[in-house]
Order: sequence, then structure tokens, then C-alpha cells
Amino acid sequence: MKKGQMDQPYVYIFALVVAALVIFLGYYMINSLLNLGKQVETKKFENDLRTEVKSIYDFTPGTNSHYKSSVPSGIKGVCFVNVINADVDSIIYDDAKELVSVLKSGGTDKNLFYSVSGRFKLPDPIKIDKLKVKNDVLCKSTSRGILEIDLENIGNYVEVS
Repeated sequence: MKKGQMDQPYVYIFALVVAALVIFLGYYMINSLLNLGKQVETKKFENDLRTEVKSIYDFTPGTNSHYKSSVPSGIKGVCFVNVINADVDSIIYDDAKELVSVLKSGGTDKNLFYSVSGRFKLPDPIKIDKLKVKNDVLCKSTSRGILEIDLENIGNYVEVS
């Protein structure tokens, strides 16, 4: 038996291990990049909404606007909640309901909660300054990738309905 014939199986095994590592690391990096893209989309949505609320707040009381914005894929609903006064049972999304009920005892000032579908990572709830919710809870479906709400300047705050 020649010396080269004995080493050949080791070369094939090494090549298979390297190929498996390349495939695994490639999948991991692509998945991480896609998740980062969704986080960026979510932050852009939040900043656009904050800008719109601030814009309506700067106008005279009685000013209203029909706000329409795209939301990242994977978010199936958005809930605006006055956590302190909210009836948790009126929240239609289970993941948002669970989070609000946990935060209700702590007295949080967050007022925007998300509901997600699939493997999308649940974004943290946020507070939008000068925004209050009519009737303490408003949940809107974003299954088409669009959020539509009405904003009205009440004087000291902007009301969402």
C-alpha cells in the first residue's frame, strides 16, 4: 500500500468539516444581518411616529391628522396603552397583554407595545412623549404591513384613536 492512499480519507474528512463550518457560519451571519435589518426598520418606524406626534403637538389645539405608516414585517399588531388605567383584558394580542400586565404593577410610562408573529424578536415597548390614548387601550392590526391611526392635538397632549 502506498503512503498517499492512506492520507486521502483524512483530506476528505477535513474538507467536509470545513465545508460544514462555512455553511453554518454563513447561515448564522445571514440570519444576524436579517435580524439587524428588522431592528433598524422598527427604530425607523418609532422615530417616524415620534416625529408625527411632535409635529401635531406643535400645531394649535384641535389639529388632527390621519397617520399612515408601514411597519416591519413580523409585527402583526401595535397597541397604544395607558398602562396605569388600562383594562388588560381589552388588549387583543396575548404577547402585548402579558407584557402590559407585568409592567402594570411597576407603574411604567411606556405607551406603545408590539405584537409579533413567527420568529420575529419582540421589540421592547417604548414611550412616545406627549401621546395619550383615547379610552386607555387602542390595538391596531398591521397584518398588511400598514398602521393607520388618527392623531389629534388636545392642547397638553396628542390623542391617538
